[in-house]
Amino acid sequence: MTNVFIAGYYGLGNIGDEAILAGMITSLRKYVDDPHVSVITNNPEETRALHNVTAVQQSFKKGIPRFVRSATFPGTEFYNWCKDNEYLLTSDPNEYLDDSGHQKAIISYPALSNEEMVHAANEILREYYLSAGYVPLAMRQIFRKNAVAETKRLWFSAKMFLGYAGSQR
Repeated sequence: MTNVFIAGYYGLGNIGDEAILAGMITSLRKYVDDPHVSVITNNPEETRALHNVTAVQQSFKKGIPRFVRSATFPGTEFYNWCKDNEYLLTSDPNEYLDDSGHQKAIISYPALSNEEMVHAANEILREYYLSAGYVPLAMRQIFRKNAVAETKRLWFSAKMFLGYAGSQR
């Protein structure tokens, strides 16, 4: 048996990351003799169900907001529950992304529509990233890593965020 440990951005409903993970696991099972695959994930139950692997819960640093629009995949318990309760807005995975490649909210709950969830998450993120408390965090990132490259990355991310946030108003 060969133990394989995979870490990445899994279990957060990002279709592209899940597809990459599925491809890696398929290749491992094809080319490695008896692989035992473990994956760090933010949704162990769904990762186990989708990929038939050992799933380990990932944890986040406190104080950094994280929002993931609910996305679910056919064949999982959550998908069936959403479909059975008529919360699934589309059953076509091709409709999970908008024209810009951003994940869309595809689940709507009775007391909270997907539009309300998107709006609330955007407001919280806008407030966080435009706050004075974010500046020291960004500066620590710059000085902890390669300063020039990290400054460029943060500048690019800021432009993308502000463009996205502005388009959602």
